[in-house]
Amino acid sequence: MAEALTEIPRVDLEDFEAGGVRREAFVDTVDQGFHEIGFVFVRQPDPEFSERLARMYGVFGKLFDLSEDIKRGYERADIHHERGYTPVRSETGLQCRPISEGGDGTGANMAENWFIGPEIEAGDPRTLEYPMLYPQNIWPAEVPELQVATEAVRDNLTKIGLTVMRALEPRLRQEPGYFDDILQDGISLFRPLHYPAVQPEQAGQTIGACEHTDINFVTVLPAPTRDGLWIKKRNGLVIPGKAPQNHVIAQVGDMLQYMTGGYYLSAKHKVASPIAMSADDPGRYSSAQFIHPRARTPLVVTEHLTTNPEDYPPIFSDDYLMQRLSDIGLGEVHE
Repeated sequence: MAEALTEIPRVDLEDFEAGGVRREAFVDTVDQGFHEIGFVFVRQPDPEFSERLARMYGVFGKLFDLSEDIKRGYERADIHHERGYTPVRSETGLQCRPISEGGDGTGANMAENWFIGPEIEAGDPRTLEYPMLYPQNIWPAEVPELQVATEAVRDNLTKIGLTVMRALEPRLRQEPGYFDDILQDGISLFRPLHYPAVQPEQAGQTIGACEHTDINFVTVLPAPTRDGLWIKKRNGLVIPGKAPQNHVIAQVGDMLQYMTGGYYLSAKHKVASPIAMSADDPGRYSSAQFIHPRARTPLVVTEHLTTNPEDYPPIFSDDYLMQRLSDIGLGEVHE
């Protein structure tokens, strides 16, 4: 392993595509970044991406500016908020629980969001077999441009995430195409997010998203409209998560950490609430593509990467997901 990292490393998608020593360097950097920090910055070469991102965030403004009554009409608590609207203070990271329950007592997240999954036709067998994993998307009639605005961005983020995961296949001793296979028909989710601005005197009493980890394999995040992401490294140091220009963030999720027996780090991270700079400050808009495998994918530990494989018994991805949704307050697990 190379010298310990002091900051999140950068990689370039074109290096992976070039093959040879450039691909080897790409793989080595992702491997080290995911092991020590759980994050890497990935340069993406699409010159139109930033324009599409700006247009999308403009649409997010229209979406989250809808009245609370209208937005609540698109809430689907019955499917663990896996589609449609999730109100402010609905989600509570494990580290935000009351101190008596082992958290820091910070409280629920001061953020609202809208979950979008793959397009599923009515009557699709997957919807019948796994109604909470493959529901249809909810597109608000009041913001008809939301679907088109998000599609190009999330497709780009998905391709970046898949490239990063392909780079990991040799480290996991998997054949080429392993991740292509288990991600086919996956339940990946795209999440438009809005962190309302708070007054300076409220800053100590609120948190945009308190310290948490992501549930999935890999999360890919483009630049938000404002800074605020903070990441805890394996050594406990907290560093900012601001990506360089023309880069996105790729980060390890809990499922990948589980499959590697903790070798890859699903790092704790948080988002600070934006401080209002004017009376009509819109706050912070961001987005995330959570890359998940298809339902009933077994999560089996890569034994050569861990000294304690017995701590990671095989579990199906959807069972793991449902338990974690229950943990953070977005659903209940029924025995």
